[in-house]
Amino acid sequence: MVSLDQIRLLESRVHKAVRRIESLQDENDTLRERLARYEKRIEELEVLINEFKESQSEIEQGIINALSQLDDLEDQVTEEQERITPRVEESSEATDEQAATGPTKDAKSEATGGVEADRDGSPDAGAEPAKSTEEDAGQNAELDIF
Repeated sequence: MVSLDQIRLLESRVHKAVRRIESLQDENDTLRERLARYEKRIEELEVLINEFKESQSEIEQGIINALSQLDDLEDQVTEEQERITPRVEESSEATDEQAATGPTKDAKSEATGGVEADRDGSPDAGAEPAKSTEEDAGQNAELDIF
C-alpha cells in the first residue's frame, strides 16, 4: 500500500519538476528572443556587407578610370615631347648654321656695345648707351648662384 509519506514525496518531486520545467521554458523563451535578435542583426550586417561590396566596386571602377586618365595624359605628354624634340634639334642645327655663316645683326650690335651705327658709321642718336661689362658681370653673377 501507498503511504502518506510516499504521496508527499511524490507531490514534492512533481512540484520540483514543474518548477524546473517552468525555468527551462523561461530560459527557452530567452534563448529564442536572443536568437531572433541575432538573426535580425545578421540580416543588417548582410545588408552592410552588400553595400560595402557595391561601394568597393564603385571605388575600384573609379581607381581604374583615374589610372586610365593618367595613362592617357602620360601618352599625350610623351607625344608632345616627341613633337618638341625634333624642333629643338632643328633649332640647334639652325644655330650651328648661323655660327658658320657669320655674325648676325644682333651679334654686330653686341660687338659695337649695343649701339648701332648709322650708314656713315656714327652711333645712332636714339640708341641706348651700352651697358658696362661690370653691369653684365653683376647680372651674370646673380644667375651663377644656381
